[in-house]
Amino acid sequence: MDQNTIDILKRALQRERRSRKQAEEILEAKSAELYSANKLLEASYKELEGLYSQTSSQLQGVFESIADAYVIMDLWGNIIKMNQSAVSLLGFRSKKDEGQLLELVSPSDAHLVKPTFKTLLKKGIVKDLKINIITNSNEHKLVHINLSTIYENGKAVGAQGIVRDITSENKYQNLIEYERKKYSSIIANMNLGLIEVNNNDEILMVNQSFKDMSGYEEHELLGRKCSNIFLDEEAKIKMAKKIKKRYSGKSDSFEIEITTKSGELKQWLVSGAPNYNDKGEVVGSIGIHFDLTEARSNLDLLQQKTEQLDIIFENASMGIVLSRNDTILKCNSTFAQMLNYEQSELEGSHYLSITTEEDRLKSQSYVARMEKGELDNFTLNKRYLKKDGSKIWSKTIVTSVKGPGNLPYHIALIEDITDERNKSLIFKMLNNLTTSILGKIDINEIAWEIVNILANYLESSDCIIYVVDWEKNCLEQIAAYGNKIDKSKNIVNKLTIPIGEGIVGRVAVTGKSELIGDTTKDPNYITDDKLRMSEITVPIIRNNKVIGVIDSEYEDKNYFNSEHLKTLESVASIVGIQLETAVNIRKREKAEAINKELLKQLTNSNNELQEYAHVVSHDLKSPLRSIDALIAWLKEDNNDNLDETSLKNLSLIEITLEKMEQLITDVLNYSSVSEINRQNEIFSSQELVDDVLKILFIPKHIKIHISKDLPIINGDKTKIQQVFINLISNAIKYNDKEEGIIKINTDETSSHYLFSVSDNGIGIDEKYHDKVFKLFHSLETRHDSTGIGLSVVKKIVGLHNGQIWLESELGIGSTFHFSIKK
Repeated sequence: MDQNTIDILKRALQRERRSRKQAEEILEAKSAELYSANKLLEASYKELEGLYSQTSSQLQGVFESIADAYVIMDLWGNIIKMNQSAVSLLGFRSKKDEGQLLELVSPSDAHLVKPTFKTLLKKGIVKDLKINIITNSNEHKLVHINLSTIYENGKAVGAQGIVRDITSENKYQNLIEYERKKYSSIIANMNLGLIEVNNNDEILMVNQSFKDMSGYEEHELLGRKCSNIFLDEEAKIKMAKKIKKRYSGKSDSFEIEITTKSGELKQWLVSGAPNYNDKGEVVGSIGIHFDLTEARSNLDLLQQKTEQLDIIFENASMGIVLSRNDTILKCNSTFAQMLNYEQSELEGSHYLSITTEEDRLKSQSYVARMEKGELDNFTLNKRYLKKDGSKIWSKTIVTSVKGPGNLPYHIALIEDITDERNKSLIFKMLNNLTTSILGKIDINEIAWEIVNILANYLESSDCIIYVVDWEKNCLEQIAAYGNKIDKSKNIVNKLTIPIGEGIVGRVAVTGKSELIGDTTKDPNYITDDKLRMSEITVPIIRNNKVIGVIDSEYEDKNYFNSEHLKTLESVASIVGIQLETAVNIRKREKAEAINKELLKQLTNSNNELQEYAHVVSHDLKSPLRSIDALIAWLKEDNNDNLDETSLKNLSLIEITLEKMEQLITDVLNYSSVSEINRQNEIFSSQELVDDVLKILFIPKHIKIHISKDLPIINGDKTKIQQVFINLISNAIKYNDKEEGIIKINTDETSSHYLFSVSDNGIGIDEKYHDKVFKLFHSLETRHDSTGIGLSVVKKIVGLHNGQIWLESELGIGSTFHFSIKK
């Protein structure tokens, strides 16, 4: 070989070395860039998983914070899940206890179960079911249940229900019935004769006093016409006129002479009033009879009876008021105590002065109709003003009577229903609130539901929800009720209050609720849309930190009370969980947006890297092919002139060029393996391996065994095929035995399919087990090995959420294990 040829070969070899070094530097830079991007994405995913876990925990907190018993069951009545309230109500020891709700139904109500389930499956909901149960701890209870069906993919799979113990309420109703019977007993044994007749004047009921007064036994009176028993013809005419008035709904009092069973003539004072059915129709009359015969001759007895009536009047459990022309003439002590007045302070005062402004018009309307003769009585739920300006709710029954000189008087019976009404409203409000916000995740939507429900409960025209921004040191209005919103439900003149300013800002700092009876006396009061005299402000606290404030105002002084405060604090506890959840979801959505942008950047980076790898591959392979062609021409043109050493050197150059081209191809393959261009499909791994075995050249001394049918898997078929080609090719390539054996096995766990490729080849020393999967690490200097194949395999397995590992013993053989996620 002449010197010129040697120089040419040296320059070619130097260029080849420089090209390889440049390729390695480019690959290392791009690999580092890709590794950094992947690490950033992994961190973002971990943050997202943490937020999701936190949100799930808080939603569980919502479930646990529902005040009433809450149970989820399957369609056979088996308990799937229950909160602590349900554990206590149903008599279990813990939420993990297994239970069968149908077995808790009392035998007396077992007939209700089947029709209830039919209704639930047909309509999807069952309301106001009342049923007796025997709890797991053998307690007898009456419960009220609201049920709804749980669907999955349009199919009923279970039911959920809120269960409330109404045993006490039922006892209360029984107590009412007991009181009714007690008063019936009182009526039956009262000193005044009482009689009930129908519209035909037939006797329906008499008390003991009436029997004593008339001399008749009950069976001698019932069903007979009253007039025919007691009255002469003249008295019958008089009574007929009275009965006619009763039919028109009028009450009156009169004296009449009757004849007893013994034939004695008695002078009775009769006070009669129409009797109504539940539709307001007159179905007869009730008469109270007083024997005046002895009274007229005995004033002391009359005085005694008067005193007895006064005692009844003063000690009645209900308030009683006698009025005329809207002026209170007399009231009992019960009514005065209701309003915290002395009787003397009320008597002589105007009736409307103790009626709230909201109810005055309605009360006046009913009274006007009564004075016109359109009504004899009416019943009205109305509010009275107490001496301190606070209010009570009452059930007021007003009856018109004629007094001396035929002047109209009004008798009112007043029952305080404030507590009963408040309990009903609170239960209804909390139930509506829980139902309305359950499942909602938007903070503004949750806040709008809260202000609407609370404003209705408080009967206030002003209710606002504030959120606290501790970073900006302010409170912002996010939902309002009343004049603060326009037709589009936008908040008008939205306030931003610095923390610590105003009553709202003060509560945000202290974390303590406040009840303001007169806002004009509080220097921190801030006027919003208009001045109001009463204010109630409650913090919404989560994890010992104020995250929001509920605020409501009212025009009158001392409107809000401790019951309102207690209720709003309960609402704030429920709302706090939901609002915090909404905030976390908003953070999660922000993190998802960031991750989406990172993924987009990663996609672009991968595309650029792949494009660059293709360009580099082409640019590197072109000079290699030119060198290979030159070497071929040199050998062909100088075959006779070159000695054996020169030909051998040229062959070494060709082998080096071939290895260099394979290295470039493997680098390109490695760079193209990514999540971005992954195409998943369901396929048979058995058929895939069979196809691989058809593609590969398998020497006669190599035997391949598949232990059993390989599974159907979901993945990128082309990439999984590349894994098997690499592993089986290596098992063939590095087998030094006269009879080579390759085994392909499979197994599975609950989450992954497991594969292994074993051989009885040369084996790998343990110190190289970790290095074989790294780039450019080849344990032998074979011209057909670049040290990239197993790196590609590991990358593909990783993209399928799997792992690859090695078991090997030098001189015995190797087993490569890898897993693919199901």
